[in-house]
Amino acid sequence: MDESISRIRENEGVVHTVRSKELGYPCEPLVPNYELLDDARCWEDIEANTMGPLLQNDCLFRIRSDKTDEQISRYLEFLMSSCEYSARGVYIASLAIIRNPANYSAWAYRMECSERLQLSLQSEMDFARRVAFESPKSYQAWRYRRWLCEMHKSPHNEVEFVKLEIATSPKNHCAWGHMTWLMHNFEVSKEQVHKELEFLSFLLESDVYNNTAWVYKSYILGSFGSMLEDVDLVQGYITDFRTMLSSPWNESLSQYLVEGNKRLSELYNGCLKLDSCSDKCIGGPSNCFIKAIDAFGVVTNALLMLMCGIMPDCEERLQVLVDSGLVALVVASSFAVSVAGAFFAVSVVEAFFAGSVVEAFFAGSVVGAFFAGSVAAAFFADSVIGAFFAVSVAGAFFAGSVVEAFFAGSVVGAFFADSVIGALVSSNSYTAVANERVPLLSLIAAIQSRDSFKLEGTSRSVL
Repeated sequence: MDESISRIRENEGVVHTVRSKELGYPCEPLVPNYELLDDARCWEDIEANTMGPLLQNDCLFRIRSDKTDEQISRYLEFLMSSCEYSARGVYIASLAIIRNPANYSAWAYRMECSERLQLSLQSEMDFARRVAFESPKSYQAWRYRRWLCEMHKSPHNEVEFVKLEIATSPKNHCAWGHMTWLMHNFEVSKEQVHKELEFLSFLLESDVYNNTAWVYKSYILGSFGSMLEDVDLVQGYITDFRTMLSSPWNESLSQYLVEGNKRLSELYNGCLKLDSCSDKCIGGPSNCFIKAIDAFGVVTNALLMLMCGIMPDCEERLQVLVDSGLVALVVASSFAVSVAGAFFAVSVVEAFFAGSVVEAFFAGSVVGAFFAGSVAAAFFADSVIGAFFAVSVAGAFFAGSVVEAFFAGSVVGAFFADSVIGALVSSNSYTAVANERVPLLSLIAAIQSRDSFKLEGTSRSVL
């Protein structure tokens, strides 16, 4: 765990500078040129037809700005209202965008100028790229680049350029979104798919926890996997699963493998020949993955999410958590809304798998998800506190660890009292000895019939 956290921190926020003379990356900084703006002869007609500043005294308020901003805004408004699409219009739009990359009006006006004046794709793309380089979160700049590709019906060299931007900032969500859009809207060859996978391998080798990279890889394999050889796809997923075992806290990879398992099961139904597979393994990717996780011997949130995601049967999903010593999460998710109302919403499975087990239980922190609002107000009623917390909130509940305190004595017996017991449980007990599998139907029957149950001991370690 410590090693995994250290690795995350080591790669968090790391920016690598890459260079390409051919594509002109990194971009040259945008330096506004005010010489033309200072030439009064170019703006005589506008000055003669505009009265004072853009915002008059009868407005509710004025945005504080300097004289240059007011002048640019006044000229831009005049040019747009008079539908003038000219070189000076492009110039004013450029100044407005450089001073404020989020200026929607300036970008929209520049689009009109670019289309009507038939400005070159290269010069316009270069301008938008330089804005995006200095303001990576300027959605307008990224949208303008898409618009240029659509208008010219060509991706230009955007795919190669965006890779440089991503390599510099691997978690640039705008760049990843633009890359996905390019792959979705233009023709993709088999060679291009291989290049994308090679690029992803390069990124994930340096940061295996890069969520955006795993999401993009899932998209590539889901949309263009049919172009690849089946054997390459199968081997690729096996490699990614082994990566999962080497970074068991990787929830991004876990979600990727849940989707990947569906595709893998359609391609191949034999044994994956994992280290945990025996000679008698009947195969099936799901079975092989589950056996490997079980043999791994450690339970993490990400591994539980993966196991629950690849199991087709809800009963098997619940059984995994019973075996893992996390059956008490039923109670945690049940009280996310109210004590009695959300406990068994339609069925145990619906209340139990609210999004996912881990998300329902560990939303922010154990206490944050467990106690909605406050301990006394949202979770307990009247005398429940006295029965559940024998000594104090910290002493009785968190004795050593969540799991140890949770199964101290009994799950329901020590958990409920008075008003809660009246609604859910009775004096009868249902006992499940550690290392034994608890059938889902028996568990449902025990709780729905208001029987209490207890789990004696724990059989798995929970990190």
